[in-house]
Amino acid sequence: MWLEQLSLIKQKFIDDFSARLNSSCQSQSENVSSLIPLIVTPQENVDLIKSVTENEIHTALFEMDPHKAPGLDGFGASFFQDHWPSIKDQYVLMSKSSLILVNSSKR
Repeated sequence: MWLEQLSLIKQKFIDDFSARLNSSCQSQSENVSSLIPLIVTPQENVDLIKSVTENEIHTALFEMDPHKAPGLDGFGASFFQDHWPSIKDQYVLMSKSSLILVNSSKR
């Protein structure tokens, strides 16, 4: 079908798009998902969702370059590394709380 009038072209586009949008056909993403192999094993998933430990937080913090750009709070890693003995408990609590919030928002 050849259309030259702008109003007919617009209407044809709307009609075709509406037909596709309201189609009862299964989407391709649903068909393809069964072809994708599982990458994370059940045991790996258990390990990934378990709570982080104080030692893991400490290790991650002290592996950071102390001179990298500061975080949202304005403090760079050097502040937390230098003051670790006095802020450790609050920092670990804050880190675990932040991870819980991030994980719950992804569900």
